Amino acid sequence: MGNQFLASNSFGYRLTSFGPATEDRLDDDHDAVLAASFVVVERGGQVLLVFDRWRQHWELPGGAREAGESPRAAAVRELTEETGLHAEELIFVGVSSYETPGEADERVAVYRTTLPDEHPDPVPLFEPDAEIAAVRWWRPGPKPEADNVDTLDAVIIDRVLAG
Repeated sequence: MGNQFLASNSFGYRLTSFGPATEDRLDDDHDAVLAASFVVVERGGQVLLVFDRWRQHWELPGGAREAGESPRAAAVRELTEETGLHAEELIFVGVSSYETPGEADERVAVYRTTLPDEHPDPVPLFEPDAEIAAVRWWRPGPKPEADNVDTLDAVIIDRVLAG
């Protein structure tokens, strides 16, 4: 991939691309494994983020696929595990690709869901655990690092919200 990338973070990860894909062909003919799924949950121009205890920053809910699990099933499961929010009506929006330090390159399926603005408490079932300390609504802006938001996720959020 060389020096071409959209963003990098302090852990040495580089977002090399984000774009459309065919959901039912995600595991076909790629050098980089589709390792995980993320969910962009939007409400009134804000996006739901989780605070990762290990990485010490805000990021999109999501995580690794389990053996035999589809990317969509992983997205639903991870969203519920990390936020307490259960959303089956996810829209597949694309795939993000990463160069990872000292590991094989990987890809992540990205989904989106939108909650109604008038919903009084969209994440009432959130419970902190060993991985996720908190959830918050974040309004994307020009300097995500000032809000301690992962720069890679901020690029994905901007592209998903832009359509």
